[in-house]
Amino acid sequence: AVVESANQCADELLWGPESNSEIPAGKPAAPAAPTVERLQPVAGQAQFRISWTPPAANGDAIRRYDVEVSRGGAVVETIAPSEGPAGTHAIKTFATSTEDYTFRVRASNKAGDGAWSAASSPIRPVIAPGQVANLTKTAEGDGQVTISIGTAAGNGAKTDEITYHYRLSDGRTGTLSASTGTALTGLSNTAGCYTVTVWSVSNVQGISLEGPSTQLSGLCPYGRPNKPGVSASGGVDTVSLSWSFPSANGRPVTKVQISVDGGAWQDKTGNGSVTAGNGRDQTHSIKARAVDSQGQISAEASTSASTWGGPSVQLSRGAVYSGTMRFLVVEMWRFAPNSQVTCTWDVTAGRGPYHMTVTVDGNGHWGPDRFYDASKYAHVYSGYDGEFITCGGVRSWGW
Repeated sequence: AVVESANQCADELLWGPESNSEIPAGKPAAPAAPTVERLQPVAGQAQFRISWTPPAANGDAIRRYDVEVSRGGAVVETIAPSEGPAGTHAIKTFATSTEDYTFRVRASNKAGDGAWSAASSPIRPVIAPGQVANLTKTAEGDGQVTISIGTAAGNGAKTDEITYHYRLSDGRTGTLSASTGTALTGLSNTAGCYTVTVWSVSNVQGISLEGPSTQLSGLCPYGRPNKPGVSASGGVDTVSLSWSFPSANGRPVTKVQISVDGGAWQDKTGNGSVTAGNGRDQTHSIKARAVDSQGQISAEASTSASTWGGPSVQLSRGAVYSGTMRFLVVEMWRFAPNSQVTCTWDVTAGRGPYHMTVTVDGNGHWGPDRFYDASKYAHVYSGYDGEFITCGGVRSWGW
């Protein structure tokens, strides 16, 4: 359309200049709801990219977009696109908050401002939670250590949206409670001390964010000391009683206490032995218990042994010599080790006595072997009643 103005005078009609041409236009249509993308945080603040698709212009190019920002349902500000008035996205940082944000967009042309779009999906300005506070060890025990933690800054996450996690130096993982102490169980008392790494994780609107970790070393479980080793060995007229330190059960063993024959406890700082007894047919005992650096006392270990009994001689019938006659067989026990012993065979019917001298072994034993007299003659039992042999003053027993 072209418009002219006229000035009608008496003699003639005078026209002014024509107006500029105009294209008819309406206001832009409402855009579709914008989309919001999380970007990397900046200086501890959440950062969003709000994007939209240009709507129908309705006869004139879109000259400007406005982005309306709402928090918790209330409008807090209106911002412009980041790439100029007619751009199709805006990048904006926000302080962390537990309230959701939504965004609407409208377009403007020469006909004016179009309608606002529908609101975007709600989005929370959240970043990774902070470091877990106050990680401390509260107790050490048998196969376990108890630790406690404080809370981590949510940085936009609510309390019930944060979980706490740990990883032990042996690779095991688990979760922790921030309100009560957590016992880390199933630990070895003998594997040395452990280190625990703890961190928090927030889960907000389907997004999982992991906070920085913190560590605590020197987690050293321990139990009651193991029992010490004990042994007893009987000799001819004494008993050797020995003890040995047990392996540590999380704390060093500082001493072993022994009691001989039920006597008072004696402190020992190393492995060792004592001798008890002064004759044959005596029994002597030892009890031992370990004490660790925590003052814990182990269960008792005990054992006993006896000195040798008196010497013993057995006379028996050996292989057949002839008819009813058999070789005499002698066996001796518990004589003085490596000593010479003389045996005498007393016989009836005017025969004997005959003598044999032998050397017993280190255990005081000899035989079983045939009885030989000094001329190396192997004697036989001829069937007389009441025959016996005496060795070292000990009368035989046997048939």
